[in-house]
Amino acid sequence: GLTDRHRRLLREALARGEELRLGIRFVFVADTLGSDLLVHWIERFPMDRSGQADVQWVADGRIFHARLTLALRTYEGVPLPDHAFAAVATHEVGHAIGLPHSGDPQDVMYPTTRTAQLSARDRSTARLLYSLPVGSIRP
Repeated sequence: GLTDRHRRLLREALARGEELRLGIRFVFVADTLGSDLLVHWIERFPMDRSGQADVQWVADGRIFHARLTLALRTYEGVPLPDHAFAAVATHEVGHAIGLPHSGDPQDVMYPTTRTAQLSARDRSTARLLYSLPVGSIRP
């Protein structure tokens, strides 16, 4: 089940998101009513995955709510090692702040990430995304 170690690894993943200096701050609250980000823990997914981000956007392109689902075990039922859980948590936090998948296996945003460390490309993508004005960039 859920342990203090899992909570610590999630806090570290959220801190990596804050370290991007995009104006995002995560605050843990006891009452989740009205929260912008919810984290849901499950033992395992019924398919081969360890995390999922469901992000809701407003029409102008701003994120107004995200829900992360993090599994404690692999699809086969094996407890996720800390490094794998940290990588999945960081990847899903990336989606929660708007980052898409990357085609580079060295990036945390690669679909089957193996790292919890944001690459230079992950950081550049986030900076570029947050430097754009809200709304369509088409004339």
